[in-house]
Amino acid sequence: MKILVVDDQAANRGLLTYLLEEDGHEVIAACDGYQGVEKFDSMVPDLVLMDVMMPGMDGYETAERIKARLDKYVPIIFLTALSDDMSLSRCIESGGDDFLTKPVNETLLTAKIKAHERIRELNSELSKKNEELEKLYNLFKQEHELAEYVFEAAISGQKDNENVKKFLSPMGGFSGDLILVSHTNRNSLFIMLGDFTGHGLPAALGALPITQTFETLARQGASLGDLARQLNQTLYTYLPGNMFCAANIIELNAQGSNASCWMGGLPDMFVVNSQGNIGQVLSSGHMPLGVLSSKSFKSDIVDVKLEPGERLITYSDGVTDCCDVNGEMLGEPRFEQMFDGKVKGDALFDYLVDQIQAFGKGRPQDDDVSMLEVVARPIGKNTAEKQPVNMLPWQLSTRLEISSHREMDLVARLLNLFANRAWVRARKDKIHQIIKSQYHYVVDQLLLKVDWSHLGLVEENAERAAERSNRLDKLADAQIYVMIMGEPAQAEFKICLASRKIPAELDLSALDPDPFSAMDILKASSADEGHCIVLELPFY
Repeated sequence: MKILVVDDQAANRGLLTYLLEEDGHEVIAACDGYQGVEKFDSMVPDLVLMDVMMPGMDGYETAERIKARLDKYVPIIFLTALSDDMSLSRCIESGGDDFLTKPVNETLLTAKIKAHERIRELNSELSKKNEELEKLYNLFKQEHELAEYVFEAAISGQKDNENVKKFLSPMGGFSGDLILVSHTNRNSLFIMLGDFTGHGLPAALGALPITQTFETLARQGASLGDLARQLNQTLYTYLPGNMFCAANIIELNAQGSNASCWMGGLPDMFVVNSQGNIGQVLSSGHMPLGVLSSKSFKSDIVDVKLEPGERLITYSDGVTDCCDVNGEMLGEPRFEQMFDGKVKGDALFDYLVDQIQAFGKGRPQDDDVSMLEVVARPIGKNTAEKQPVNMLPWQLSTRLEISSHREMDLVARLLNLFANRAWVRARKDKIHQIIKSQYHYVVDQLLLKVDWSHLGLVEENAERAAERSNRLDKLADAQIYVMIMGEPAQAEFKICLASRKIPAELDLSALDPDPFSAMDILKASSADEGHCIVLELPFY
């Protein structure tokens, strides 16, 4: 080590120089405080041995001046004949790191120097680590700013909508919760609230592929079920297995009178009536997005009829999990009590936000908090470009062998014959639901002659499967006749299912209304004592 010895006594300087050089140190000697400061500046020693009592500038002032110059750790050990507590305390206060009493003990001096040498080495390592940390922090800051820019650019297309109110409060700089709203080319609205695993930037990264897929499929006129399926496949493909997105996805029709919902992993959704009370509770029926493979994923939706003034409220678990200053969670019961009817209509959402924020005031957030409201009112003009229909009339007839009923999903295969048409794809979920119901009606009621009205819900599946299996064995040659017709000029699309051959010229005037006629955008009728089912929907 390079050691500076500051002492006004030549004998002391000589003794210390001899002892230190014997131990292999380089010694710099100074005869007073002024020279000590000057040589410290010019020689930059690793350690200082400082006499206290010196003429002109004593050791205390010299130590203070030296310490004021330091930008790294250089220990100062005071050498003093004073032993009172006040003098020793002043040694430390003036910047000293240690002290030795005169006469100096060689063994103790060597031990002190070695101890401070080790401290100096540790301090040097710590300084290097701090420099590395500062570089890493600056790099992280740059990357964080870049990620924030990309993230903001990705979701910048999201615009306010009079049918939707939203609240999103991230725990940190990035939010793992996501709210998306987009018009479809049929003037309906796709709305999504998602809650990704974790918090901050890693959770927010999932929003990038989700946003692009969401907006692209909305423009293309995909059905709600296909949208959910594609979002799931996107996350399943691109995110690690421990990341997923709990989500509620809603499609509000152009009239604002019907909401189709796919619900996966978020808390219950509320249908709130015009009086501000919860009128209906909708519970999740699916796993979160990104958990299941495409083969296992279910895209079934729930349809909700909405009256004017009603609204859907959906939220992430950050709402009910938020805590007050005492660590007590808001909880679902306390949150549901806010829907007591005291506040209703357009003021309700802002009231809920104020109540949630007031409850968690004074305590840092433990999770991202998000909530949105979908109001049942007609949707404003859609700027999305509709895909023009330019087709000739067409007709497709086929037969489904009843023997294939067990081996494959004949309804799905039937739907796939024309599901690539944009005007069908947009309604695919509902069409599939109706065709499946009517297909089973034709098979069970008309061909197998099985009446299920006496079966309870619990035993229905087992009994139906056993009875169907027995009767299918006896009807190996039975067929279901299908006719699909498109009449663009009349803006009609018809699907007919029958247990016997369908006439080439089907008289629709004699058809009776079917219960499915009440479903949004679809009409259904039956004829010939239920032997023929006809579904109609408009082209764009």
